Amino acid sequence: MKNTIFIILAGLLTFFLTSCNKNSGMNNNDGNQSVKENLFKTSEEAVTKGKNDLLSLVKNNKEFNLGIDAGALERSAPGRAVPEMTLNFERLMQNQRDSIAGMLEDSRRLSTPLIADNTVVTVIGTSQTEGGWRLGELGNKEVANDLTELGGTAGMNMMQVSRIEVPNLQATIYEVSTANGKQYFTNYGGRSLREPVNQSELLKQLQADAVRFQREFGDQLKKNNLVR
Repeated sequence: MKNTIFIILAGLLTFFLTSCNKNSGMNNNDGNQSVKENLFKTSEEAVTKGKNDLLSLVKNNKEFNLGIDAGALERSAPGRAVPEMTLNFERLMQNQRDSIAGMLEDSRRLSTPLIADNTVVTVIGTSQTEGGWRLGELGNKEVANDLTELGGTAGMNMMQVSRIEVPNLQATIYEVSTANGKQYFTNYGGRSLREPVNQSELLKQLQADAVRFQREFGDQLKKNNLVR
């Protein structure tokens, strides 16, 4: 339930900011120019715009209670961008004793943490298109909390993190790369993000859950009645 609330709030925030951007361009007679203005050459440029928009919203709209401290947000600086990946659900169900890395698909999306005082204040999402980079989801408190917790494992500037979503299961895995190699972390199945998981044991559970999901909801999934 908590995750659902975070997703709804983040979605509303993104919709609000997108609407503001669209309205600001309504007086522009060149529709193509308006579209171009929503594109950025780099993800970093999009993140800067997202931070400024979010800061304006938090300061001027007190009714939005997203748990974001305006002062911390203003002091924050972008950390290492987190690539968003997807685990191939079909390969997962096939139970091929594959590795997590061998089943990953790139979504062309990044989540960039804004860090202040060794804490992730919030996250700015961006996505890559043919014409450049676009702003995506803003203010995802769940991801911000996860990254803060992971930072206690290796240090925010000493690791590269990738975020992996498992379709159809409420499972998120973090791949953490340091000088000592790769480790995987998740809170799925009651685990702690403070402890690296045994990859084989995690895959075994995920495969069993994926098969169970397919057996119970496969027909509905084919009809596009389910999102996750």
